[in-house]
Amino acid sequence: MTVGINWSPKNPDYEKVVREGFAAEAPLKAIGATLEKVEPGYVEIHVPIQPAIMTSYAPVVHGGIVGMLADCALAHAALTLAAPGAMGVTVEYKINLMAPTAGERVIARGTVIKPSSKMTVAKADIYAAGADGSERLVAMAVGTLAAL
Repeated sequence: MTVGINWSPKNPDYEKVVREGFAAEAPLKAIGATLEKVEPGYVEIHVPIQPAIMTSYAPVVHGGIVGMLADCALAHAALTLAAPGAMGVTVEYKINLMAPTAGERVIARGTVIKPSSKMTVAKADIYAAGADGSERLVAMAVGTLAAL
């Protein structure tokens, strides 16, 4: 969560909306993603690292999967602050893949930076988590989402 910021959701049912939207995402289901935390301006997604999401040439998570998780974390964090009935679409995002993603699971933490009724800016930090509970930052993304 963003320290020192207390976002006020426009929709009192924001958590239900976010969880239902997440549950309807077929690609997230396919990789075993779970939505662990939903708070105003913040979400946390977990994915077990398994052969289906790894590259064929090295025992690491495919960069496309990391990008998808970053996009989903950005979008769902923005949705926590959206008006009732609104939905969003990613306009753009930029990702830095900083280290190989290997371990027990991937954790994607999405945080709103600047909410707006038209365009919201959010960030996603992606971590590789080990069996011992350790976490290593492997990617960072910043994106813009448009309200529809």
